[in-house]
Amino acid sequence: MDMDLNDVPEQAVPMWGECPQMYLSYGTATRNDRLPMLKDAVAAVKSFTVLSPPMGLDFFGVFDGILGAMFSKHMEERLHVAVAEEIMRDLLAKAPRAQNDVEGWWKTLIVDAFRQVDKEVLIGGGSGIDAPARVGSGALVVLVLEDYFVHANRGASRAVIYRGYEAVPLTPEHTPTPQNGGGDVASRLEQIMRRHAFRSSKFRATVAVPEPKVVAVKRKPGDKFLILAIPGLWDVVTPGDTCAFIERRLSVPQTIRQWDKKPTNNSGPPCVKALANELAAHAISKGTKRNVNIILILLKNFWDLP
Repeated sequence: MDMDLNDVPEQAVPMWGECPQMYLSYGTATRNDRLPMLKDAVAAVKSFTVLSPPMGLDFFGVFDGILGAMFSKHMEERLHVAVAEEIMRDLLAKAPRAQNDVEGWWKTLIVDAFRQVDKEVLIGGGSGIDAPARVGSGALVVLVLEDYFVHANRGASRAVIYRGYEAVPLTPEHTPTPQNGGGDVASRLEQIMRRHAFRSSKFRATVAVPEPKVVAVKRKPGDKFLILAIPGLWDVVTPGDTCAFIERRLSVPQTIRQWDKKPTNNSGPPCVKALANELAAHAISKGTKRNVNIILILLKNFWDLP
C-alpha cells in the first residue's frame, strides 16, 4: 500500500519532539557455519517509519530460520515494512488508536504486522514461499525509542540489556530446545514443527501460529548496551557472561582506539561489528551446535565513561 505522510492529518501526527540520539552505534554478526541447513537472518533498518524523524526510531530484528532460509529472509525483508504500514494506517484512520498507551499501541500494531507477514507466507508471499508449515519460525524485534525499548518475541531468541553492571533480560529465560520437553508455546511449536512440518499436509493446515509477546521497557540512565541473538548464542553463554565479555572488550584501550573519531551517524563504526563477530566466535568456541546471529547496540558514549 502506497502511503504518503503528506496525506496524514496534522492532528494525527504524534508530536513527540525533535529526533534525539537514541543510541551510539550498532553492529551485526551472522555466522551460519555450524548448521548450514538452518539459515537465519538479521535486520537493522534505519528510519523505517514516518515516526522516525521525530522519534529517531530504527528497527532491529533477528530471525531464527529453524525451518529454512526462505521464511527468515521473508521476515527480514517484510516485517519492518508491515510494521511501518500499520503505523501509517493508524495515523490515517479517522479515530487513531490511543498513543499515550505506549505498550498497548505498539502491541496492536506489531501483532497485526506479524499476522500480515504470516498470511503472506501462507498464501505464497512475494518471496515464493509456498509451505504453510514455515509460519511460526522465531522472530525477535526491538525498537529503540527515546524513553522505551519496545520488543516483540516469538520463539527462543533473547534480548539482554546491560544496565549498570547487571545483565537484564528483556525476554524470558529459555532452556535450549533439544534438552527441553516443555517451554513456552513458541518453543514447543518449534519442536513440533521440526518433527512434522514437512511430513503432514494435514498438520500444516491446522497448526496454530503463536502471536509475538510485545513488551515496552522503560529506559534508564545506566543502560550501556543491548544484545539481540538467536539461541545459538544463549545455548552456551549466559546473559551475564555475554555482557561481561562485551564490557571487557570495551575496556581495552586498543578496542576504543579503533574508533578514530566519534561516529556522525548510527551506521556504526567497524569496531562494533568486530565486537559482534567476536561474540559470535566466542559462542562457537564454547561449542554451540547452532548458527549464531547477533545484533549489538551501544547505548553509551564509551569515550566519556570512566
